[in-house]
Amino acid sequence: MYQKVGASPWPFLGATGLWVVAVGFISYVFFHGWSYLFYGLFCVLCVAGFWWRDVFREVGCLGCGTSSVLGYYKAGFILFLISEAFLFFSFIWSYVHFGCMSLVQVGCYWPPRGVVPIDAWGWPFFGTCLLLSSGVSSQVAHGYLKIGDKVGCFFWMVVTVILGVWFVIVQGKEFSTAKFSMADTVFGGCFFIVTGCHGAHVLVGLVFLLVNLFRMVVGGYWPSNHWGFRAGLWYWHFVDGIWIVVWSVLYHWGGWDYVGF
Repeated sequence: MYQKVGASPWPFLGATGLWVVAVGFISYVFFHGWSYLFYGLFCVLCVAGFWWRDVFREVGCLGCGTSSVLGYYKAGFILFLISEAFLFFSFIWSYVHFGCMSLVQVGCYWPPRGVVPIDAWGWPFFGTCLLLSSGVSSQVAHGYLKIGDKVGCFFWMVVTVILGVWFVIVQGKEFSTAKFSMADTVFGGCFFIVTGCHGAHVLVGLVFLLVNLFRMVVGGYWPSNHWGFRAGLWYWHFVDGIWIVVWSVLYHWGGWDYVGF
């Protein structure tokens, strides 16, 4: 049995919101204006909330969540994660490309002369431990949900959210104490694009986890039917895996040849 999706304004409004976000980001970079970026993000968050509400109603109340429909949900989500992986691959590839070339324009060194990289074993390593721990705690929460223990699931989901927020705070601390900026050659540009993009994905993952936490509290998940919860875990583990690559390449490999002048 398949679901016939009715007319919905959310795809169009979501695309419009993302377009405003892109325009707002360009406006911020060149003119230091926050207004368009704020309006775009607000629009995207509202569309996401209403769209998720409609999906919850279709699956939980209208009985549209058949095995065939859930199979397409899973396939679509897997394709989404693959597209996200290629996005990060392109950014990280550019970082490695410029690092291996050691261009004359950056002094034939990587990191370039005058750029002091962030110590991989300082705040970044601590953040890595936090993010990996949150992946473990989220999996423990899933185990409790599968046996019907919502109290245990709620506790470990809260732990996961706290660890995720802590990681964001640590990354903010790391950015504020960095001795280089996005304008410091291609090294700084690639570094902050990759880490900033990952930070944005962590924030999206936290929203995903909070939505799952809310749905679990109101009785939206059962031991035998909790695809939304599982999708949130897939996304969170994806963020964990990407961060391991980011830490290994950008922080450890990218800073090991620092010459100090």
